[in-house]
Amino acid sequence: MNEVINEFVTTNAFLFGEQAPLQKTFDWKTDIVGFDGGKEQRNQIWSTPKRSWMVNWLWMDKTARDKLVELYNRAKGRGTVFLYEDEDDYAVGFDDWFYNAVGGETSTQLGKQYYIGEDEEYQENKTRPKAGPTIRINNSIKGEGAQYVLDYETGIIDWTSGSSPNGPLGAGNHIDADYEFYYPVRFDFDSHLDLEFQKGFWRVSGLILLEVKE
Repeated sequence: MNEVINEFVTTNAFLFGEQAPLQKTFDWKTDIVGFDGGKEQRNQIWSTPKRSWMVNWLWMDKTARDKLVELYNRAKGRGTVFLYEDEDDYAVGFDDWFYNAVGGETSTQLGKQYYIGEDEEYQENKTRPKAGPTIRINNSIKGEGAQYVLDYETGIIDWTSGSSPNGPLGAGNHIDADYEFYYPVRFDFDSHLDLEFQKGFWRVSGLILLEVKE
């Protein structure tokens, strides 16, 4: 499902959008093994955090409320993945992601790097780029559909497709991009509860969205 919940619920429906408190969590998966002598061994399981968001719509007109219920039912509760735009983390600049080719690669996965150059650096692959990214090779902008084709479901650049493709990357080619992305998410619950606190106005609080790693 390609609907973006922020836009689907509020566009042409209600101007307030999401409202505070908007709560975000980062979950790292770590196994801890304890020994009789008191020593602990920690084993990192996930290479990137798994996010979750607690979203509130404290004032919703009937149109917005009906759109949320529609999305919930189309997703069949927590059964289907859809999209969420995190207003604090939705953009990748040329300094936020880059790839240095070894030569011969026919595709590249878009991503975002955090804490570049630090021991704690990690990279996340974004599987839902928005339309209209700027993608460069060695600081030269390449044309989508001409020098490459981008899969907007997976975030993978195919260098060998297009009307006039570059072909496989050359050794030492520096690839970077400027683009925006959505997070794939699902609902945390199979049941949905909202409140009509005033005739024609609805409230949904504590709606939890879980990031889905694809």
